[in-house]
Amino acid sequence: MFSARTRVLDLLNEEQQGFMRNLQIRWDLTQQYWSTLASFGERWPLEDIPWRTTDGRESDYYSLLVTSVTVEALVQRGAVDLDLARVAQVLEELSVRGCVTRRALEDDPAVEMHVPGVRLNLYGAEDLPSGELGPDVVWPVADFATALLKRTIRVASLANGTALRDRLLGLSDEIWDHLHQRRLTGGPAIGLWDDASAAFAQFKWNDPEPSWYLTERVMECLVVAANMIDKDPLRNDRLMGTAQDLAIEANHLYSRELLRGATDAIPMRKQLEHLGRRLERARTVIDSRPGTALAIMLEVLGALDALAAARRSRQGDPE
Repeated sequence: MFSARTRVLDLLNEEQQGFMRNLQIRWDLTQQYWSTLASFGERWPLEDIPWRTTDGRESDYYSLLVTSVTVEALVQRGAVDLDLARVAQVLEELSVRGCVTRRALEDDPAVEMHVPGVRLNLYGAEDLPSGELGPDVVWPVADFATALLKRTIRVASLANGTALRDRLLGLSDEIWDHLHQRRLTGGPAIGLWDDASAAFAQFKWNDPEPSWYLTERVMECLVVAANMIDKDPLRNDRLMGTAQDLAIEANHLYSRELLRGATDAIPMRKQLEHLGRRLERARTVIDSRPGTALAIMLEVLGALDALAAARRSRQGDPE
């Protein structure tokens, strides 16, 4: 609803636009409130796991929810790797405490976050139209692992440094290993989720039916991962400097081979034309993918050296 595409295509009528603006205000205020609470002071309350609610309940799942809000607030303020690294440390600790990247102990209470899930009270839903009070409404959420994976990929996509991104991608691989282990391996729903007994030995699971709730959450994670992979890789300044130095040498040697090979046979001229196209390709990608450009120029430099060596052996040219 808040996307630029919705506004540009004018998909909302006047009443819907008013509703969207009111919802956006409440969204921003809620996000600002919780992110301020979570990141206040020298030691963030978010880092004091688990998060405790005002009614005295505490859970690692609440810490994960507040982490999500905090990350989005950091994005609006212009996230820096120093802050993102603190969030990454929280995610790493949650993955261990939640028995996602660590083996669960016997009768480990953390398993209950996965099955049957954290019980969230939907306060206010018990109010009936008649004015009377009905039973308490509780929503069990069992998506701790998928929410952790989605948030880890999100933070990795925001990281500006290769070391932090690599650290978070390594964590996301471990979380995915946990989720992949919980796929159903038999029956009509093979390949879907969720067989929790495959990850938690103390949990017995005999239900052949898939959990569409968790399967849909896994699909969300895969979409987030695909969007991140579709972006250009991070620019590495050290690789950029090396690639530029190689480009200078490769262009010089290529120009020299063109000059000396003007009267060479057609096959050699065609090889030089091919190397020229490879150099042009390297120049095209050097800004966005210096590692790829470096690999191309190493290939070109090797071929140019082979041409020079062949010419020296035939004509006795100097080094």
